[in-house]
Amino acid sequence: MYGIKVSNPGVDVGTADLRTISMRSDCNMFKVHSDGTQTGTIQAGQSKGTVTFTHGLGYVPAFWAYYVDTDGKQRQLSNLPVGIDYTSSLSTYAGTNTIICEYNLGYNYNQIYKDMWNDAVDSDGYQRLYVGNDGIAQKNCGVVYTGLNNGDILGTTFNLQYGQTVGTAILDFYVSSKGTTIADGTVRHTGIDADQTLSISNMGDPDTTAGGTQTVANIGVGDRFGINVTSAVQEIIDRAGFVGGTAGTASGIGFHIYAGDTPANKWFMDSAEYPSDTSLTITTIGSAVFSFRVVIFKDKIV
Repeated sequence: MYGIKVSNPGVDVGTADLRTISMRSDCNMFKVHSDGTQTGTIQAGQSKGTVTFTHGLGYVPAFWAYYVDTDGKQRQLSNLPVGIDYTSSLSTYAGTNTIICEYNLGYNYNQIYKDMWNDAVDSDGYQRLYVGNDGIAQKNCGVVYTGLNNGDILGTTFNLQYGQTVGTAILDFYVSSKGTTIADGTVRHTGIDADQTLSISNMGDPDTTAGGTQTVANIGVGDRFGINVTSAVQEIIDRAGFVGGTAGTASGIGFHIYAGDTPANKWFMDSAEYPSDTSLTITTIGSAVFSFRVVIFKDKIV
């Protein structure tokens, strides 16, 4: 038998087994092309992030990918998504020039999404959202959302708390019916200026200083228009007595929506009582950090 065999330092090449051999010509052996670690971020409001390792080999190589956890431990991955808890998953895949590693949280980071209100009232006393001009009078309404957290996601619950910095807050008004006028109208909004708001019976609650007015175009039934309530939410949660969304604690936030400079028969309604279709999305600033290590070999897979 002819060939070459090289053992690790301090090991007798004549008696060494494969675990202590650095090269043996009659055995296939991986040849390392590169070994590196990259850190990525998942921005607030996003659910996943990726990092890209460029190899430029022009073919799909063999590789080992590791997720580096917060304790510095490295978990080897397959090419298929691998869960690391009940919601999050990791995956990696190779191309002819790059290897991409993805961290998917399974939920939007630092974001609260409430897909239905907890209470609402219009200026006629009904539990619905109705704003605009019905040809006789202006219609105004108020809405309340409670439970200001994103749910219990294996210890990653995000709760809206006093003094946090709000990136965006959008009240997405669902139109279940509308007036006949096609000209643009305007609506004005404020927050309900209280430490917490759990219900609403009339339009008599105090308004925040923050608010805004916006144009509403001629959208159709089944469409939505977003009301940017960021400044109102920020003023409410900056109140010293604000009751946040700590698990097990009642919490709530409310808004008033007023008809602005609106022509006759220009109105919008979300007539569905609980559960409703008008949603609230609050995203605070911040980002989550993750790291992957990838060892890329020169050996060709495809």
